[in-house]
Amino acid sequence: MEETPVAAREWRRAGFWFIATFACVTGVYAYQNQADLRSPLDPLWFALSFLGILAVHEAGHYIVARMHGFELSPPLFIPLPTGFGTLGAVIRLRSAPNSRQALLEMGAAGPLAGALLAFLIAAVSVPWMRAGAALPPGTEIAVFNDPPILRLLGLWRMGHVPGRYDSYHPATFGAWAGCLLTAVNLIPVGQFDGGHVLNAIHPRSARVRTFVVLAVMVVLGWWSHSWWVWAGFVVALGAWRPLPVPESPPLPLRAWLVAAAVAVVFALTFMPIPIEIETTPDAASQGATDAASLESAPPPTGDGATRE
Repeated sequence: MEETPVAAREWRRAGFWFIATFACVTGVYAYQNQADLRSPLDPLWFALSFLGILAVHEAGHYIVARMHGFELSPPLFIPLPTGFGTLGAVIRLRSAPNSRQALLEMGAAGPLAGALLAFLIAAVSVPWMRAGAALPPGTEIAVFNDPPILRLLGLWRMGHVPGRYDSYHPATFGAWAGCLLTAVNLIPVGQFDGGHVLNAIHPRSARVRTFVVLAVMVVLGWWSHSWWVWAGFVVALGAWRPLPVPESPPLPLRAWLVAAAVAVVFALTFMPIPIEIETTPDAASQGATDAASLESAPPPTGDGATRE
């Protein structure tokens, strides 16, 4: 009886922070894209898409964790007045996993659920992308590289992959951000979702693997500084420490199938360099490049992008 008021208070707090995060995501998108909005509803399209994916991700964790007997808090969403408008969400585990299967399926449920919704939103909205506008030479632009799933969906829905300088519809951009969220969470390190999955598969190597993956992230940071940011989060939040898990009983076939699904989702969402900064070429160099392309190769396709 004493737990009911506490649980109700926690859910009210979680609801408040979700609403605050929704408002922050909507406002940040509107501010960052005020010159390029197609419609006043664009910020809502993005917030509904991205936060919908994030909410389904957290719901997957929460539901499966409760099914396996975990004690845990409701998901708390964290607003951030920059970037995508949020730092994501946090669920506090109040009990250790009682089996390797419980840890694996709890860790996998969020990315699998969120990715399914991200793929669905992308499949519906990718034809709504538009060709990038011509820009003056020397203009600096941010190119958002496509994850493999967006290229595949472009081929299916449009007959070609999105152009490198095409502009995402806000809903598609929310799906892109959801794919990035999924891939980052599936990095096999510490208490990230991918770390939980590999920890369940081979508990004894968890700590060694964490340091190896962190070293790889530092190296990748030379090509994309975002890897240094994520590695810094892992260390600063103490998320490099894997959760303790009993080594027996071994994983059943169902858990191995879930792990295989996680590997497929990671391959479909992973982007080594999510964002690149480019400067548009001048007319002379662009003309030379176009001529060379026509002589030596079929028309290039490239990655989808938006200037956010």
